[in-house]
Amino acid sequence: MSLISLLLVLLIEQFQPQPQPQPQPLRQSLLRRYLPLVDRVVAHLQPVGQRQGWLAWAIAVLLPAALSALLYHLLDAAGWLLSLAWLVAVLHVCLTYRSFSQPLARIRDALDTGQEQQARQLLAEWKQIDIGSLPRQDLLRQALEQGTQDAHHQLLGVLSAFLIGMLLGLGPAGAVLFRAADVVVTHWRQLPDQDDAVQRSLLVDVARQAWNRINWLPARLTAASFAVAGNFEQALDNWRFQTQAAPASLSDTDTDADVLVQATAMGAIDLSWPLPAATGTPHLPAPLEPPGTAMPSVRVVEQPGLCSLQTLSGLIRRALWIWCLLLALITLTRWVS
Repeated sequence: MSLISLLLVLLIEQFQPQPQPQPQPLRQSLLRRYLPLVDRVVAHLQPVGQRQGWLAWAIAVLLPAALSALLYHLLDAAGWLLSLAWLVAVLHVCLTYRSFSQPLARIRDALDTGQEQQARQLLAEWKQIDIGSLPRQDLLRQALEQGTQDAHHQLLGVLSAFLIGMLLGLGPAGAVLFRAADVVVTHWRQLPDQDDAVQRSLLVDVARQAWNRINWLPARLTAASFAVAGNFEQALDNWRFQTQAAPASLSDTDTDADVLVQATAMGAIDLSWPLPAATGTPHLPAPLEPPGTAMPSVRVVEQPGLCSLQTLSGLIRRALWIWCLLLALITLTRWVS
């Protein structure tokens, strides 16, 4: 049932009309209703300590996930078609493909036709920041990093959390938990500065700690799927380099897992990590050589090219089909057993 629901969601994503500039009217509409509810919870609880902060987070994130699991089991008891419809509805809200594939394609087309200013504007709208007169190489680098991050947060990470939830008998709760935790930590980090600074810091700290733990396994599953779908050897080399440079743990900042995903994805498309800035190609020290080595080795980082955007899009598609194949194998195993 999970495979069927995923395929149906992907078909809906591909064939439904997409208005511009926002391609997810249903998702955006639900988000506009969800975030005010989160703000009401915070305003009602007025958290001043860790306990109240975790309670606010649990109501904002755990409660929707638990309700989605409960409704799934109630509908499944009434009929499998009803539970399938619920899975499709939840996945359609939590999972998206075009939100990052379209910006990647538009930036690539703009750069291909020499319209660098338009490409900068597209990147600024995508990242929702002012990028100014960004050099071409930095534009390519940021587009690759943002595309990889969105592919994890909005597609592959959701799929891995969904699969874990289904295997645990929780229905779509895993996907809801992953997306809700991601949305809440982003929303609380973007609260206005004039709000209570102590309360804002508390909420951000609680949401970040929770997101670190929720995202730890999905981030590594996404990185593994990129490695399998692309240049496996280079992807593992980037993974190893990143973990040696910044050893990961559950207490790390919420950006460390994203950096690991980005490093592995760049290796899968034949790029070393980290991607260089436009100022030059860095030569980073490699791991120490055995004693007696004549010359120390260096790690040369290549500049990404325009073709890297197309290669990344193909990598994400292949990783998506790997997840579909994995779901198919799990479904087949269950039927056989």
